[in-house]
Amino acid sequence: MSAWIADVLVLVGLAVMTLGVYGILRFPDVYTRLHASGKASFLGVSLLLVAGAVGGGPSAAARVVLIVMLLALTTPVAAHAIAQAAYHRREPMRAAGAIDRERPVPRRHHDAVPARQPRSLSGPPAGRTTSGHALTPRRAAGSTCSASSPSGVARGGSVLGLDAASNPV
Repeated sequence: MSAWIADVLVLVGLAVMTLGVYGILRFPDVYTRLHASGKASFLGVSLLLVAGAVGGGPSAAARVVLIVMLLALTTPVAAHAIAQAAYHRREPMRAAGAIDRERPVPRRHHDAVPARQPRSLSGPPAGRTTSGHALTPRRAAGSTCSASSPSGVARGGSVLGLDAASNPV
């Protein structure tokens, strides 16, 4: 009887993992693909391990419990790390109805954020930060300061670029 249960668990585990592969190929963006792969790998591998425990007896059951517990702890952490890396690379959310509340929604097609170019090994271009912003100080409207110190802060002004008359520090 236990052989039949093990066979059923193997078939169900393979079906779940196959659906996960289908989700990876079918879903539109990194985040939904990651969801499909994370859920399918944990559930599918767990079912296969339980099938091994059913067929292997009590000595294998302790190992299976330990492995399933470790998978339950590490799979979500790995999925979160991958999703966070994709978010920092500005991978867009392409799923229908997905809303990114941290970034503004582009109103027109040409307002969309372009794909990020891979960084060169030599660093950012001269006069730019690693995020691509220019290294020029900004002054407030009406500020009379014209020269800059080496630190990029206008001489005679505050860190925000306001002169002492308009905003005493």
